[in-house]
Amino acid sequence: MDNFEENLNVKVQELLGNYKKFTEKNNNSAGSRARKNAQEQKKLLQELRVFVLAQQKDNKKSKKSKKNSDEE
Repeated sequence: MDNFEENLNVKVQELLGNYKKFTEKNNNSAGSRARKNAQEQKKLLQELRVFVLAQQKDNKKSKKSKKNSDEE
C-alpha cells in the first residue's frame, strides 16, 4: 500500500487516455485497453478495501486492549 496512490493515478490516466482515443477516434483497440485499465483499477480498489478493513479491525483491537489496560 506504500505507493497505492501513485499506482491508482497512473491507472486512471491510462484509462482516460484510452477512453478518449476510443470515443473521439473510434479506436476499438483503445476501447479494449480502457476495459483492461478499468479491470486493473477494480483489483487495486479491492485490495484497498481489504487493507482498510484489516486496519479498522486492528484499530478496534488496540483501542479495546488499551481501554482494558486503563481500567485495571
